[in-house]
Amino acid sequence: QGLALALDQYELNGHRERNKMAEIILQYATSGNVGREEAGACIEFCLEIERTDVLFGTIYECFVNVGKHAEFLEVLEPYILNRLVAGMGPLVLKDFVEHYQSQGKILEVEECITHLDPATIRSDLDTLVKLSKKYSLWSALIYLFNTGLNDWESPIRILLKATNISSEVRVEMLLKAMDAVNTDDELWESQILSVVEQELPQNEAVTISSFRLEKRSIPGGVSKEMIGKVLTRLLIEGEQLRMVKVLNNCDICMYNVDEISTHLKAYGWNEALQTVYLNSLHAAINSGQSLQRIEHAYLQVISTCTDPVTFCHEQLSQSLDHSHLVREALRNAIVKSLKLLFRSSPDKACQLVSANEIITDATQLDDFPLLQYEYMKKREIQDHLLFIRLLAKLHPEQVYDYVSSNEGVYPLDETLHVCKKHNIKDATSYLLERTGDMDGALDTILECIDEMKNREHSFEHAVGVAIQMCERNSITNLDTDQSQKMWFRLLEKLILSSSSSESKDIGSDKDEPSIALRNVLHSMMVHVESKNILKLVRSKPFGVLKKTVKAMVDAKYLENNMLKMASRLIVHDMLHLVKAKHEKLNRSTTMTTVSTNSTGIVEENTTVIKKENEDSLLKEGLRRKSRKQTCWYTDWDEKLEFLGSTQLQLDPQF
Repeated sequence: QGLALALDQYELNGHRERNKMAEIILQYATSGNVGREEAGACIEFCLEIERTDVLFGTIYECFVNVGKHAEFLEVLEPYILNRLVAGMGPLVLKDFVEHYQSQGKILEVEECITHLDPATIRSDLDTLVKLSKKYSLWSALIYLFNTGLNDWESPIRILLKATNISSEVRVEMLLKAMDAVNTDDELWESQILSVVEQELPQNEAVTISSFRLEKRSIPGGVSKEMIGKVLTRLLIEGEQLRMVKVLNNCDICMYNVDEISTHLKAYGWNEALQTVYLNSLHAAINSGQSLQRIEHAYLQVISTCTDPVTFCHEQLSQSLDHSHLVREALRNAIVKSLKLLFRSSPDKACQLVSANEIITDATQLDDFPLLQYEYMKKREIQDHLLFIRLLAKLHPEQVYDYVSSNEGVYPLDETLHVCKKHNIKDATSYLLERTGDMDGALDTILECIDEMKNREHSFEHAVGVAIQMCERNSITNLDTDQSQKMWFRLLEKLILSSSSSESKDIGSDKDEPSIALRNVLHSMMVHVESKNILKLVRSKPFGVLKKTVKAMVDAKYLENNMLKMASRLIVHDMLHLVKAKHEKLNRSTTMTTVSTNSTGIVEENTTVIKKENEDSLLKEGLRRKSRKQTCWYTDWDEKLEFLGSTQLQLDPQF
């Protein structure tokens, strides 16, 4: 408690009375009987005030004088192992080693030695080295040379020549000694491994070489024969990951690629095989080998990749750093590996090919319809028939839109054959129409309507195609009867479809056939006389068309009324214009004279100028009017000329 109070006062004074505190601890050590508890207190307080010189000097002598130094040294051990005490005096170190040696605790001594600072080691290095050799404290020996003398070579040579050591321990200690090396000389390991291969048994040499090759590349340090033995050992032991590390650190020329590849394929070690092929590829590129050799190397790597598409993408992004020859070899390899790439990841493969201009001709992708379709879709299409074939396989619903919007760019007969083969009836109907087979075109689209009547969107599309066909025929066909027959066949088909749909509410607005019928009837009104439509409708179920027919009649009535009103207005305007024109002309061809009779009364006489003088008078009137820069009859003449050139269809009653 007194030491604790003194330490508190020491800390309150800002650590200014260190010597006084050391005297208090010394008094405590000499005040009476000492043992483990007192030794621990002295060590703790000396470390707190940073006076290990007092601890291993006067205080330790106090314990020696009373014969309690053994307790002191045993209490000191955990402080050394926890690196709280890194150094001690030579006398303490000697007593420490001798005490633990006498107790048979050699391993504890070794562990403590490896925690000492260089100054302590140098204080009695010779004794420590002899002790380490005598009791085979190899870890301590390595630490003593490396830390005390900065000598990494001596412990390795001692281990190589040691006879009192087992094979496993020698390998372990040699690897530990090599890991402890700290030098800028890159050839040291090559020299050591050469000695290892020559002086140690093969088993030990192979083990050491394999572990060192896992850590780093050792150019010239390991023979080709030794590398072969290392790879064979790893293959037998089933250490694929270790083999991958060794292969990454070995030059490709140091082992037989074909032989090791055969073994790896037999074992199914795909990762190691990929490493071999990658090394072969890098060697081929760096040595400037031929296009075929580099291409073959790329093919080998792609065939073993777990994600070949990602590998190809990475290689393409890095290809700008390579020569044109390497880039060409990579692209050729990708083209030849398309089947594998597409099987691995179709979407990524499409993106890879499309984004990097891998393919120069779409026919190179004949074995990959989806990839070929994506490729052609993003470019100007050259082979339209090929694209139509792809649409027929992958997106048959798009064929009609394509053939109808790209007339004249594809061979008609071959395209028709493709559409028939894939049973694309809307496109087939359109192409039959283009060939002039109107009956066949209509039959085909009517079959399509029958098949699609239970599919909402498909049914609407089929009816729309049929309507467009009938409209085109009505415009281009001079035979009115034939064009009307097509409309009637379409209308009959839809009426029959409506009447046969027993499961539907035919009178409702959501009834699909009823909507289709209305669309057909509204389109027919433009091209077919209403009386013919109504005549046909009377002979068919009327309930389906009740609203539609009523709307047709109302529309026709309104149209007739509008035409009659327009006719009346046109006739009225014509009569008014003509009458006004004649009145103007009459006024311009009369003359009024004023005279005074004998009685002085003014008389007004109007004389009609003879016909032969009309032209001269009219010209005189025009000259007078032109002085005011006006022409009173010009607008009327233009209106009459316009009306005369316009073809008006007037109601007969007008």
